Amino acid sequence: MNHLKKENAGVEKQLLSRREALKALTALGGAATLLMLPNKWEKPLVQVGALPVFAQATPTCSEPSTISNLSVSDRQGGCDPGGGEPGDLFSVGLSYTDTCGLIPDQARLRATFEFLPSRFTDSSEVVLGPINITGNESGFTQGDIVVPICVAFGSDTSVNLTVSVINGSWTASNELTAGIANPSGSATQGGQQRVTILEP
Repeated sequence: MNHLKKENAGVEKQLLSRREALKALTALGGAATLLMLPNKWEKPLVQVGALPVFAQATPTCSEPSTISNLSVSDRQGGCDPGGGEPGDLFSVGLSYTDTCGLIPDQARLRATFEFLPSRFTDSSEVVLGPINITGNESGFTQGDIVVPICVAFGSDTSVNLTVSVINGSWTASNELTAGIANPSGSATQGGQQRVTILEP
C-alpha cells in the first residue's frame, strides 16, 4: 500500500512540474512580446492606388427591362415539340427596352401557356442568343427579340401565351399575353398538349 502512495506522489509531482513549466514558458513568451512593442505608437502608413480594370467590381444595374408589341406569326409549318406529338411552328416576336443594356448578357425568355378549353398549363424557358436579339446603335438598350415555338394543341382550340424577359442581372420584365388559335390544317389532332421554345 505504501508503495502505491509513493508512485502516486511521484506522478502528482511530475504533473505539477509540467504545469509549472508551461506557466513559465507562457510568462516568458508574453515578456518577449512586450519587449517587441514600440515605445511610441506611429500613424499607420496606407498606400492608395487604382485597381486594374479587370480587378474592379462591375457596377450592377437592377432596372427591369420593359417589353411591348408581343406578336405571333401565322403557322409556319410542322415541328416536333418532343414527347412524340406532332406540333405547329410559330414565330413569337416582341420589342424590349433595357436601360442597363443587359439583354444580351445571358438574358432568358420565360413563357407560360394555358390551353383552352382544357385549362392545361405548361411553361418553358430559354437562354436568348445573338440570333434571337437585335439592338440599337447605342448597344442593347432597345431592340427586338424573335423566337420560334412549337405547339402541340392536343384537342384544344387555342393557347394563351404569357411571356417575360429576365435580363443579365436576373431582373424580370413586365408580362405580355397573346392568344394562338389552333390553325386549320393543324398537324395536331388529339394527343397531349405541349409547347417548346426552340433554340436556333
